[in-house]
Amino acid sequence: MVVYSTDPEAKARIAAGGADAEFSALSSVALFAHEQADAEKVLAGVREAVGKCRKFGAQGSSYSGVRAQPDPKAGDESVAYRLTGSAEGQKGAMAFTVVRSGSTVAVFYSANLGGTAGIEVPRALVDAQIAELEKAAG
Repeated sequence: MVVYSTDPEAKARIAAGGADAEFSALSSVALFAHEQADAEKVLAGVREAVGKCRKFGAQGSSYSGVRAQPDPKAGDESVAYRLTGSAEGQKGAMAFTVVRSGSTVAVFYSANLGGTAGIEVPRALVDAQIAELEKAAG
């Protein structure tokens, strides 16, 4: 999820995000189009990894302190977690909410690159995006 990829690989994906003026707070949303069974596998894999993983590395950065958060109960199924990332001598707190709505996997990410203070994925953002996905699915 940190590098906007899924296993199994998505048929299509799109991501958008933004940062504050100091580039210390970031937020993004990524949508991954899958077959239904593959979307279910993605969520199962994320849930399993969050339960087992405590630290990992990706693209020159290291991540630790992986902690499951309460299920946000969004979409058809969801999982949330937090971790701490370190790159180029800077540490930052990160929060992820991963939601499956039908065959689409939505990944919501928020980060505080100025330190390891708590960070949250805005629930209003999750609810609004999932409502749009469900509306589009008809």
